[in-house]
Order: sequence, then C-alpha cells, then structure tokens
Amino acid sequence: LIRVILQAYFAPSDADILSQQFPAPMDRLKNAPPWVMTEPYDIAAKVAPATADAMKDMKPQQWIALETPMLRAMLKERFKLVAHTVPIEVQGYALVVGKHGIKIKEAQPDEPVPQNIIRFEGNKWMVIPRQSGPDATPYIHYLQITMTELTAFLGKGATPLVDQTGLTGRYDFELPIIDTSSPGGENNSAPAPDLDVAHRYDWGALGLEMKPIKVPAVNLVIDHIERPTEN
Repeated sequence: LIRVILQAYFAPSDADILSQQFPAPMDRLKNAPPWVMTEPYDIAAKVAPATADAMKDMKPQQWIALETPMLRAMLKERFKLVAHTVPIEVQGYALVVGKHGIKIKEAQPDEPVPQNIIRFEGNKWMVIPRQSGPDATPYIHYLQITMTELTAFLGKGATPLVDQTGLTGRYDFELPIIDTSSPGGENNSAPAPDLDVAHRYDWGALGLEMKPIKVPAVNLVIDHIERPTEN
C-alpha cells in the first residue's frame, strides 16, 4: 500500500518514470501502521469510459495529473485515509560551476536531431539513453538542455538537486556514469554501494561540481487509516 500512497501524494518526475523509481523515498511516510508497509493488495480501480478513452492518448505526466486525485479519493474512501504534510529539510546538493569553468558547449538551435532520442512532453530538451561499448565509459547524452532542466530531471527523489550554476543557455553534453557494477575495491568482494546523484555521475568531466546543502521537502504523516473491506 505504501507504493500507492507515495504515488498519490508525491507525483513522480520524468526521471522517476524513466527509471521506474519511487516518486519519494519510503521514509517520507510517517506514522504508518506496519501493515501499510507489508501487506499486499490487489486494487482494481475503474474510471468512467470517457475518462479511460482520454487517458489512452495522454503523455505520462498528463496521465499522472489525472490519476493522482483519483488515487487520493480511492484511499480516502476504501482505506479511510486522513493525512497531512509537514515541512522538513533534507540533505541535497547544489550544482555549481567548477573552479576551472565548464567543459560543455552551448547547443545550436538548428543542429540536426539524432535518432533514438527521448523527448518528454512540454520539454525542449532531449536525451539519448545510456550508450556504452565493451570498454567504454557508460554515459547519458543530453541535447539542448538547461542546467535548471537537468537538476529538475535528476534531482527528485531521495537526494534533491538544485541549480546554482548561473548558466542560462542550452547545452549538449555526455554525462559519464560512475560504474558501480564491479566490487567496491580491488581486494573487496562486496558489491559497491548505490550512489546518490552527486556521486553517480562524473560531474568534473563537465566542469561542474556538487555542493552539499539543505533542501526544503515534506513528510506525509498518516493521521488515520483502516484496512479495507473486500468488495
């Protein structure tokens, strides 16, 4: 059930949709009974036929914007959910320009668009999914993206990211991905730990740096919830 509650109250970003991640870390949900975290449910929700037909042609974010209030209504009706949000501060990062300046080029408005791109609804920028050869460093290729769009794309979730570069242009670049598939050290058989957004990518290759900061966020606190009766 926690998956449904998080989806209803923390709308996922484009990055969450692409990576199939939670829209918020599970520890943002407070005061939940243990069964909310562990008991599995089958939820078969129905919508009006006209709404269902309209949703077939929607982009992911349009679909989510329509779905979210319906999920909240279902949780209120079937689980008697009452909840409120509490403002908090969480550890995050500010993206800043490194001391030697940026190493990326501004995009040209008339540049050709390559094949196999992903372009999200409402965004002018594009992304080519991870590219790597047998011995190549994996990376993600971004096209015509601003630093504000990049931080919004990568920074929602467990570790928020904000833009403090002062850069206003659109850029093309390849963002290298730190390889965590191998063990954590030469003589260490344990797998490398998951890295947050500041350490998952080689920002220095772009002339950028990550500065630790505190970022405003919210927790969702459950005031009341009940197990539902079967239909």
